[in-house]
Formats: sequence, structure tokens, C-alpha cells
Amino acid sequence: MNKNQKKIIFSITLFTITLLILGIPYTKWGFSLDAFGHVYRCLIKSFHDLFLFFYEGSTECIYLPSNSTHTKEFFCGLYRPMSLVFCIPQGYFFGINPYGYFLTSITFHAINSVLLFNIFTAITPIFFSFLAAAYFAFHPSLFKWIGHICPQQYHIELTILLLTILLLKKYLDTKKIKFYIISCVLLLSNLFLKEATVIFALWSIPATYLYKKINKNNQISSWKNIKNSILISIPYWIITIFYLTIRAIILPITSNTGTLNFEPNWASFINRMKERFFDFVSYGSDLLGLTILPQKHQIIKGTLIMIPLLIFLYLFIKNSKKIYIIFLVFSIIIFSWPVILVQYQPRYIHMAVAFFIFTVLVLFQFSQRLNLLSKYKKTGTIFLITLIIINSTFLIKTLTSREKELNHVMTSFQKLIKNKKIKNAVKNKTSLYFFNLPRQFIVGTAQAMWLFTKNSSYKVYQYSKSINNIKKFISNIKSNNPKEKFLFITWDYENKEFMVL
Repeated sequence: MNKNQKKIIFSITLFTITLLILGIPYTKWGFSLDAFGHVYRCLIKSFHDLFLFFYEGSTECIYLPSNSTHTKEFFCGLYRPMSLVFCIPQGYFFGINPYGYFLTSITFHAINSVLLFNIFTAITPIFFSFLAAAYFAFHPSLFKWIGHICPQQYHIELTILLLTILLLKKYLDTKKIKFYIISCVLLLSNLFLKEATVIFALWSIPATYLYKKINKNNQISSWKNIKNSILISIPYWIITIFYLTIRAIILPITSNTGTLNFEPNWASFINRMKERFFDFVSYGSDLLGLTILPQKHQIIKGTLIMIPLLIFLYLFIKNSKKIYIIFLVFSIIIFSWPVILVQYQPRYIHMAVAFFIFTVLVLFQFSQRLNLLSKYKKTGTIFLITLIIINSTFLIKTLTSREKELNHVMTSFQKLIKNKKIKNAVKNKTSLYFFNLPRQFIVGTAQAMWLFTKNSSYKVYQYSKSINNIKKFISNIKSNNPKEKFLFITWDYENKEFMVL
């Protein structure tokens, strides 16, 4: 059996295992929070609605209730129209069945794992590449967000990024312009999907330079190589500037930097970074796969982070590919810019995790005279398999728990719309007013009602703060809106269901 045949078998095996463990079993999956707005908005009736995604404003507006507005400013809004475009075919096939959307997310994640496996085989033996890709497939940093409908865009973003890079490589290998054009188109779609790849043009310069340097047939001087790499990056820069211009038109640039959490000056940035020490501890911990450790133990995590970092430093000193490791570390940092500039969320490091695993493989593969992958093949294999089993068990437990919670959210809404008072209110266009709801209903309630009742002719309001004096609250709402009829809905915390007042 030749290498290509082995790669095909391992690719199919990895894809199947990922789908079987993380996707197939959770048939009772449900929508929650912003997913209701996302699905509701993507069930379009005409192509005009598709184009509307690109100029209607912040994507966050799609899950707000009738009494809320969202700031439409450059640094205070999410402009991600392609996330809705990718949702349209899913809406066509799956309608309001959450399992279809969930399985689509896991499928993209499985595809990413297979793509990474094939990339890893360029530097490490097939079996170790398979284990490294499987480690990515079951990386513990996924536990907080994998399976949720809206974060599906993080999986798609990585798929498009990997294809963009592979097509750029194909162009450098063949000089066929069609591969470069497709690469540019993919970057454009990725920017309108999610803003994280806005740094790709900058990244492509050292990436192109180093790839040409690796090529044994490349005899051009370093200076000429740098110039060529910059020239190749120019279309990527044009695409990035085009995206930023469109974003600035849709979401105007103002002095409000609410999303960044610091003022646009050096002193404010430094102060903000000082406040985020434990954010960066969590970032390092999750990147290294220490997510399973107990929460709120940053000192312990910080200590444990130092152990692998010291090992990596030793391997770096002994490594024959130092310049490539420096580039890969640069890649980890630059593709983590939302974490560094904004805030830490495990999903923000999804692209960085792929580069981190690649970095570790290079550290072990090219450590001079150590031959670690050959000397400790059995030990390394047992360690990786054990780690993958632990991580997959952790994710299975998380997904099982989340499936139960999300299913309860779905069934709660389905039970609510069967209530006679709700049916009459919808029929008579009476406004529904939700208040004192638990965290799993903090957003998306309006869209859930419109989605399940298949009717959006009535208003749905929501009050997110806690209310002690319910009678006074209801009285104030009615007195402030004398011409509007209301039906008030709250949450019965004892019976864990909606309660119509």
C-alpha cells in the first residue's frame, strides 16, 4: 500500500470517528440564544433578502427583541453577512430541525481535522500525523462552544482558511493563476464570514517567503524573494481594504471602542492588558490542552503551563528549523488577535490551535540528534492515544449534558406556543412581554416565538434585568403604553417552564 492510499484510508477513518463520536449520537439537539435569530433570519423568501444581509447592519441585530436596538458602529458591531448566507441552504433542507445544523457544524470540524492530517503528513509520519489531527478533532478547548449553531462560523472559517493557504501553495508550485484567483475569492468570503482573517495579507508575506526558501529549486536571492512575496500579497491587501471599507460604510467609524474595552491610545491599551493577566493564563492553558483542569485555579494552571513551555524551549534550542518555528509561533499569535485585543473566549483560539499543533510537530520532528519520534515512538503513541481518549470522553460528557439542556429549551418553547392564551395573543397581534427569564433565554426569545409560531406580525419584548415587584413592573409597562395590549410571560423556576400571567 503506497503513501497516498494510506492517507486516503486514514482520512476516511478520522472523518468517520469524529462524526460518530461528536455528531451522530446527539439527535435531540436544540437551538438556544442567538441561534434562534440566526435560523429565523436565514429562512429567506427571495434572493433580495440574501443581498439585504450585506447592507442591513450589524449581524447582532437578528436576535434582539422588539424593544432593543444595537449600536451600529465599526468597533461595536459584528458584520458577518456570509454567516447567514452559509445558513440559507441549511434552512432550506433542515427548516427548524436543530440536529441538521448541529451535524453540519460537526461535519465541517471533521473536514478540518482531515485537512490538517494531510498537511501534517508533509513533515511527520502518517500515523503520528493521524494522532495529531485526532488530537485537534477532540481538543478540549471545544467544550464550551462546539455544537452551538452560531459558532458554526468558526469551523467554516478554518475550512476556508486552510483551503486559501493550500491554493496559495498550489499557485506557488504550478504558477497557474486560477489557483491564486480562487484563493483570493476564498479570503474575500472569509472576511465577510468573520473578521478574524483580516490579518491574512500580512501573514501571507512571511509564509510565501519561507515556502519559497524551502523549495530546493528556488535559487533567487533573499531580497528578490522578499519583493516577490510582498507582490503576491498585494491582492490580499486590496481584498482586506475592500472589506474594511464596506464595513466602515455599513458600520461607521466612531470614537466608541466598546468592543475593544480600551480607548484608542497606548496608555489605555497597556492598562487594559494589565487587567487581563488571568485571561492570558486561560489562553495559554486552553492552547496547551489543559482545559480539563478545575476552573478558577489560575495559579496551578500557570505552573503547569511552564512545564511544557520549558520542554518546547529546549526542543527549540536543539531544533534545526528555528526560523520556521518562529514563523509558526508568529502565526499562533497573529491568528489569536481577538484574544489579545478584545477578550478571551475558547472559540477565539480555534485557528491558533491548528498552528500550535503544527508547531509542536516541527519541534519534535526536527530536534537535532534527538530523533524523539523514532526513539520514543511507542511511548509517544500511547501518550497521544490516552490523551485523545480522555479529551473525547470529556467532550462526550459535555455534549450529552448540553443536548439535555438545549432540548429543554426547545420543548419549553414548543409547550408555550400551545398555550391557549398565547395562541389568542398571536392571533390578535397582542404584544408578548418576557421577563425574569434564566440565562439560557437571555437573547433570542423573540425570534424563537416568531420561528415556532410561523408568525412575526406581533411584537415580542424582553426585560433582561431581575424584577422583584412584578405587579408594579406590569403596571408601569401598561401605563407607559396605554394603546398597546400585552401578555406577560415569566419563568416558573420550580417547575422549570414558562408561566403565562
